[in-house]
Amino acid sequence: MKPEGDHTANWLTCPDNRAAVGFFGRFSSRVDSIGLLCDRELDLSLPTISSVTVDPTSVVGGTVVRGSVRLSRRSPNAGTEVSLAISGTFLGYLPVARLVIPQGEQSASFDINTLPVPVPSTMFVTATSPGSQAQNANLTIVPPTIDSIVFNPATVTGGTPVVATIRLNGHSPGGAFSRAVSNNSPQVALVPANFSVAFPIASYPYAQPLTINTEPTASDRNVTLTAGSYSRTFQVLAPRIQTFTVTPQILTPGQTATGAVTLTGRAPVGGGSATTLQMSMVNTASANTAVATVAGMANVTGDTAVNFPITAANVQAPACTLITTTFNNQARAYVGVAPSQAALVISGPPVVTFPYLGSGTVSLRNMQPSRQTYTLTSSNPGFVLSSTSVSVPALGNASFTVTLQSDSCSMVTATSPSGARQSVLVIAGPANIGG
Repeated sequence: MKPEGDHTANWLTCPDNRAAVGFFGRFSSRVDSIGLLCDRELDLSLPTISSVTVDPTSVVGGTVVRGSVRLSRRSPNAGTEVSLAISGTFLGYLPVARLVIPQGEQSASFDINTLPVPVPSTMFVTATSPGSQAQNANLTIVPPTIDSIVFNPATVTGGTPVVATIRLNGHSPGGAFSRAVSNNSPQVALVPANFSVAFPIASYPYAQPLTINTEPTASDRNVTLTAGSYSRTFQVLAPRIQTFTVTPQILTPGQTATGAVTLTGRAPVGGGSATTLQMSMVNTASANTAVATVAGMANVTGDTAVNFPITAANVQAPACTLITTTFNNQARAYVGVAPSQAALVISGPPVVTFPYLGSGTVSLRNMQPSRQTYTLTSSNPGFVLSSTSVSVPALGNASFTVTLQSDSCSMVTATSPSGARQSVLVIAGPANIGG
């Protein structure tokens, strides 16, 4: 015991290990001294080990565990020496095999370094001291398990590989150590429904990469890998239209253009079912078959691109139409048909795109040696022209404004006094529409 209020003094003990049987003190207005009453007989017995404990009692091999030895009473003046031992050198080792519990202390701690194991195993920790019966504690050591699967990338189009990094929650014991994994979609992710991942001896983070090849699929699929109670999912997408172009976009009656579709990945090979067959086609639709027609379907089984013909109708006046392609998503392009095109009347590109509900400027160039007045027309009433005619100086330029009031297209035509005309395909919508 210590004197009251003294936090630095040594413990008060009876000499020669005599037992303390009481205490005495002197005081007037306050206690100014205190002492121990000691037994007359010597207590020459040594304290015994009352318990050995480990915390935690179950760990993954490779973890450091804290052990503790407790005596039946405080250690005497010379201290108490404790010997430590473990069973099974393949399970772990003790950094210190001898422990001295100092005078006045009743317990002391020590470390146990465990080793990776391929199967659950039990280690027995033993503490002995002179005159004391040995005490034991059990420590369960378990093999590592998969606690992390990271996919890179986590979303792919079928046919693109995915790297799965599979990680353990502890050191691998090496050898033939492996962990079982299940796959819910072996037809899409080309690893077996049940397989094993081998983990050689490695330092942190105890991870093993696995490349998973994927197959083209007719619909979006979620692939889940499961190891024990742990699971993670990545997504395999069906291919979609990446680009859709039409060349050329302005045709003369009866002329054929080429519609070209590229996909984000290979289209799946049809298995004969209606769903697979439909997903292996590019469905094309012409909004106005009086302007242009398409075949309706084009087979892209196993391919990443397909071309199909677009044929201009025998129109009498300039007109345009929308061509739509569908393959898990939709893409659009516009086509214009004009009975005749005179060169170098409308300057600039033959196809222009302006924002919907906005306006844009179209430029004219007069190639004649005298001033010319051109008549202006629009095939779509929703595309309003700033004037029905424009006068252009000899070998000069002029412009007019088109206001777009509908999300569509129009063939805007300039006709010269001699009847020569040229049309430009004006499109209202996003900048990437129009082919």
